[in-house]
Amino acid sequence: MGSYWSFYGANTFGVTLIPMFLGVALLFWNGKSPTGWLLTVGGFLFILAGVIANMHIYFQPTNLFNTMVMLILLVGGLSLVAPPRYKRSVIERFRDKYGTNDMRKYYSDGLTKPLSRV
Repeated sequence: MGSYWSFYGANTFGVTLIPMFLGVALLFWNGKSPTGWLLTVGGFLFILAGVIANMHIYFQPTNLFNTMVMLILLVGGLSLVAPPRYKRSVIERFRDKYGTNDMRKYYSDGLTKPLSRV
């Protein structure tokens, strides 16, 4: 009885770990070793490719409502994780509008109603 992982034979998952472990050992010895980085990254990519190649993905049929709920929640989650289109802080926008970083001069509590422009 063999596993699903076969690299020139059955039950050879451990063989695919050897290059990565050698690369990690070389990196512990010398962190700038190009051979160590090559073996580590190559071993990781080889393991990742083996895992992806042996995956079995099945899509179950579902109705339109459940599909739309899944897609809307997926897009909503991605929009929360995605980087903003611009990276200006509140202070930078305030400085552009009023020409100063001192919010106390224009706002009583720093965020809401303006006082007088002094």
